[in-house]
Amino acid sequence: MKKASGIFIALMILMNVCYFSLESYKTTIRNQWDQNPSGAENYFASLSQLNAFSLGIEIALIGIILAVSIWFIHKKEHKNLTGFLLINFVLSLIMFPIGLFIAGILDTAQGNFIQHQLGPVGLVMALFLYQSVRFLFVRMKGVMG
Repeated sequence: MKKASGIFIALMILMNVCYFSLESYKTTIRNQWDQNPSGAENYFASLSQLNAFSLGIEIALIGIILAVSIWFIHKKEHKNLTGFLLINFVLSLIMFPIGLFIAGILDTAQGNFIQHQLGPVGLVMALFLYQSVRFLFVRMKGVMG
């Protein structure tokens, strides 16, 4: 399980680095567009393509978390699910300030560099809620049964 966790963490970090790189490049293109408005069509096409890649990464982050969580739930590995959710929550806590730092360096909108974490954090919180409710039902069933 430790090897799988390490691979997962590396994958998530790689995806976040790719997202930050895309957002940084989008900032560069926006700055070029400001300096040379005559190439607007080319800049717009580039930004549209980069936005599609960024969205793909956001969806992949959510999809991976959801798929692994469903697998743990299906296998009834609730302790592993809790650990997995904690890993995701900690990764998001780390990625938020990194995104804010990069946005500060590039002097660009902070939201662009942290928005990709909103979906995963929301999903992780919903799954923590599921874990809590499941735990309470199991406890109540044990007390009453």
